[in-house]
Amino acid sequence: MISYFFIMNKFKIAWLYDDIMNLYGDGGNILVLEHLLKCNQIDYQIDRISLGNYQNLADFDILFIGGGSDFAQSLIYEDLLKRKEQIIELLNNNGFILTICGGYQLFGEAYIDNEGHQLKGLNIFPYITKANKTRMNGNIVSQITLDQEYLVCGYENHSGETTNVKTSFGKVISGYGNTLASKDEGFMYKNFIGTYIHGPLLPKNPEIGKYMIEYVFRNKYNIQRDLNINLKYAKKAHDVMINRLVDKDKNA
Repeated sequence: MISYFFIMNKFKIAWLYDDIMNLYGDGGNILVLEHLLKCNQIDYQIDRISLGNYQNLADFDILFIGGGSDFAQSLIYEDLLKRKEQIIELLNNNGFILTICGGYQLFGEAYIDNEGHQLKGLNIFPYITKANKTRMNGNIVSQITLDQEYLVCGYENHSGETTNVKTSFGKVISGYGNTLASKDEGFMYKNFIGTYIHGPLLPKNPEIGKYMIEYVFRNKYNIQRDLNINLKYAKKAHDVMINRLVDKDKNA
């Protein structure tokens, strides 16, 4: 049964800087969230919010920022800083934030490029990213724990090494993750996920999108809502990738 709340209002998703931060098909994450909401008969709206659009981010249930180059990060930097208080309010109200690669980096203390130039982040979380001359790219598998354990697969391509991560999103089984040596991937704290996994993340691992939406229902609106997830082809693609990468590492 759909709650009375959603008869009167819509589940609101903000896709931040969709025209600037959208590497390696990151927009596919929005398509999966939309698919899950539609298949579960939840009324929704998705707003694309970029430079010069000053909608209040605190009004949204989910906020998504994809990945981008150093140049793209510099383009959105000042605009993002102006939205910091709204972002903190969204987190405090139990909305959910998913950030990928460059978007993930900007929520930390700072990003330092190869020439030593420092771009201060939102400083909402204490991690810091510094560019390395060695790129970390290729397919990746990590083990995460949400409502249960999952093997997550995708693609990473970054030179930034993110350190001072207290609570990682996952443990790397195949690939790199936050640094060349740490075997930690991304950062997760309650209702925030930052990750280097492109590919994009949710089409290959739709259980994460399901978890995000259910988290908002449960913690923001005090509604227990178990979403139906019927993405058999996504699961087949996921399983093929997991088997190929994990078996490759076992036989290496």
